[in-house]
Amino acid sequence: MSEASIVHALLRCRRKDGLAKGVFELVRADLGLWVLELPEVLEEIVESLGRNQRLLKDLRVGGDDYTLHLAVDFDEGLRFIIPRELAALSVDFGFSIEIFVSS
Repeated sequence: MSEASIVHALLRCRRKDGLAKGVFELVRADLGLWVLELPEVLEEIVESLGRNQRLLKDLRVGGDDYTLHLAVDFDEGLRFIIPRELAALSVDFGFSIEIFVSS
């Protein structure tokens, strides 16, 4: 069985303060929407998140919509597995995982 592939990955959060500044990009000031663009390979996503773990842990408090967004190209018969390292980061850093499937 083949694997589905990630076509876009980002971590987003909405905050009224500037805590995400320096790592995230402010894309909608009116909404306080901050975005961190990530690589499209799961192992590289885990590495990238791990490099910023202190900030990412701090972001879980005082904001909302703290979510890892993965857009996945997914044809029938393919599978997409969230590795346990990424699931553990989700728990440790307090973000949700959202998967958008396209085919």
